[in-house]
Amino acid sequence: MFLEESNVSRPFGGTEQEVVALFRYDSDPAGEKSESTLVRIHPAGGSSDAVLEQLQNSADRLATILENGQRLQRIYSWKID
Repeated sequence: MFLEESNVSRPFGGTEQEVVALFRYDSDPAGEKSESTLVRIHPAGGSSDAVLEQLQNSADRLATILENGQRLQRIYSWKID
């Protein structure tokens, strides 16, 4: 998994910041192109190190899904403290 981009922001009407990130699987079989997977993490970590840890945890979760032989959904939303 690799991180294409991420953003930390407060959603409209929200009280806490969240992380929104795009991940892509980088080992597709020949001739098959993967699509990005959007992950929403709520609430965002309180520091840049905490956000990086949340992003790593998200990549690990996505990798586990792939390791279990499942295809990734287009969107995930989870809470990571």
